[in-house]
Amino acid sequence: MKVHVVGQHKHITAVDLLREGYDIVLATYEAFHAACVKVDTFKAKLDKWRRIPEEERGAWPTPVRPSSVLLSEVWKVLGVPFKLVLMDEAHRVQKADGMRHCAIRDNCWTNGYVFLSATIASNQWHGLFGYLDFVGRQPFRSLNAFLHAFADKNASGDARPPGTEKIALLQRLFQAFTIIRPKNTLEMPPVKIERVLFELGEDCVNQVKELTLDFFKCLKRRAIPLDYEDITSTKPFGKATEALMAALHPLCYEGKGKRARREMEDEAEVVEDEREAFLKRVRVSESLVEDSGRLSTLVKFLDWIREDGPNEKTIVFSVSMKFLDTVAEALDRKGMKVFRYDDSIPLERRASIMREFKDAKGWAVPSLHNGCR
Repeated sequence: MKVHVVGQHKHITAVDLLREGYDIVLATYEAFHAACVKVDTFKAKLDKWRRIPEEERGAWPTPVRPSSVLLSEVWKVLGVPFKLVLMDEAHRVQKADGMRHCAIRDNCWTNGYVFLSATIASNQWHGLFGYLDFVGRQPFRSLNAFLHAFADKNASGDARPPGTEKIALLQRLFQAFTIIRPKNTLEMPPVKIERVLFELGEDCVNQVKELTLDFFKCLKRRAIPLDYEDITSTKPFGKATEALMAALHPLCYEGKGKRARREMEDEAEVVEDEREAFLKRVRVSESLVEDSGRLSTLVKFLDWIREDGPNEKTIVFSVSMKFLDTVAEALDRKGMKVFRYDDSIPLERRASIMREFKDAKGWAVPSLHNGCR
């Protein structure tokens, strides 16, 4: 079976794909959307270039027509669509007006779709239309038509969520193309789940309590819904984030008035000298493990895992790259082999790190930041 991975393997054309007999093409949602954007913006770039006076065009490169094996006109011309488009984590493209959703719906030449998701579409009942929107032969050509068919109305004629009868109709509709897989259909090895509890130190407890009180005071004073973009530490989300950082490790908490929210998001943008200063504090800390109840418990837990399964590999996740820095330093002091795979690692190094981790003999720990792309 031949597989082509868009963005990792060599660039090939749709004709190459057919001639060499590839069976599967793998692509991320991001790669497909990016290819659509390049194709959509090419005409505008070409028109802009054409408006440049001929005597000046020499200083401007001629726009290169973008190509993508996924968007080639070859599929339409030859009448050979992709047999099936299988979308993993399909809830990520469920929103009918989302950019990635529209890019796939409008540009993917295929006989059909298969959606895989462990996330039930239950946050908003009309979100189910996002899956129907990919289906060609269905009666609802717009979200309004879908709402009109299944929404109930109150005495004033305003739309409201469907009642029992409409829900039953909606369920019957989705039974036609929905498959729910029971958990016991796969033969999986036994999994051991352990719940680990830890206690914060007295100083840390007092700090977290103080920041939590600040959060409620700030929330009461503002008396408006939390805004996801509201990240300054003088506002509710900033206070909540500061409390979380303080609970991770005293070194992770920057102090009141700092924009601690950046620890939870795009840490790649943190100024390099700030990061170096933080790493220096981590390296010189003599009580690095003892200062954090979470870190000391994690180290003990990893010791237990290493003794219980000396040939097993363990993955450590965290929402904070700074906390991963403290974990890496603590494990390094104990002589444990650690592989970093987070935003501190250049993109070109990540593939080799994953190979090293897979090939590592014996016990090893990779640490991953949840914002790593």
